[in-house]
Amino acid sequence: MPTVRYNLKNRNENETLISLVFRYDGNKLVYSTGQKINPKFWNGKEQKVRETSKFPEYPEFNSYLKKIETDTQNIYRRFKTNGNCLSVEEFKKELDIALQKASRDHLPTLLEFIESFIDIRQNSLSKPKGSIVVYNNAFRHLKGFSSEKRRWLNYEDINLEFLDEFTEYLF
Repeated sequence: MPTVRYNLKNRNENETLISLVFRYDGNKLVYSTGQKINPKFWNGKEQKVRETSKFPEYPEFNSYLKKIETDTQNIYRRFKTNGNCLSVEEFKKELDIALQKASRDHLPTLLEFIESFIDIRQNSLSKPKGSIVVYNNAFRHLKGFSSEKRRWLNYEDINLEFLDEFTEYLF
C-alpha cells in the first residue's frame, strides 16, 4: 500500500503550508491540507507536529492530518478493490468530498453521467473494447440529439415521448 507523506512548502518562512504527497500506480498526488505551521514545530521524520507546550493545538492538528491520511488510503483502496484506475484529478475530487470541501449534492446531468461512466469503463482492468465502442456511439448520438433539439437531457426526460423522438432522430 502506498504511503502518505507530508511536505512543508517553504521551511524558511515563519508559517508554511503543509501538502500531502501520495504516490500510487505511477501517479503523484499533491494535495494542499489547507493547514499552515511554523517549521520549528514540525517533525519531518514522524510526519506530524511536535508535541510541545509552545504549540498547544498539536493534538487536534495531528488528528486532522491523520484523518486526511486515512481518507486518502481509503479512497485508494476503494478504487483499487473495484479494479478502477483513479486519475489525480478524480482523486482530488474524492478527497474534497471526504474532507467536506465539496459535496456530492451536484447530481450530474445524464450526459455527464454517461461520459463519466465511459471514462471509468475505459480505465477499468476489464475493458471489453466492443462495449466501449457501443457506449461511445450511443453517447455521440445522444449528444447529437441534444444539440439538434437544443435542450439538455436529464433523467426525467427519459420517457416514451423521448423514445419516439430519439428513434426518429436516429432514422
